[in-house]
Amino acid sequence: MIRLITIAYSRDIIEGTIVKRKHLQKYIYRIKEPQRTYRRRSTFGSANDSQQWVNYLEKYAEPVEELMKLTRNKRHFYQKALSTRTLLRQGF
Repeated sequence: MIRLITIAYSRDIIEGTIVKRKHLQKYIYRIKEPQRTYRRRSTFGSANDSQQWVNYLEKYAEPVEELMKLTRNKRHFYQKALSTRTLLRQGF
C-alpha cells in the first residue's frame, strides 16, 4: 500500500513540475500574488488541478462551443485554453 501511495505521489509531483516548467499554471489556478507569503498551490496540488481542469474542458466542450458562438470576443481565451490542454496532454 505504501508503494502505491509513493508511486501516485511521485507521478503527481512530476506532472506538477511539468506544468510549472511549461508555465501553464496561470490557466489552471491562480498563481501567487506579490503580497502573499506562501504559494497558493503546491506542486502536488497543481498536478491534481491540471487533471481536473482537462477533464472539465472535455466534459463541457459542447456547451462551451455554443457559448463561444454567442460571444465572439471571448473566442481568443478559449483558443488559449484548448492549446494549453493540448500541451498538458503531451506532457503527461
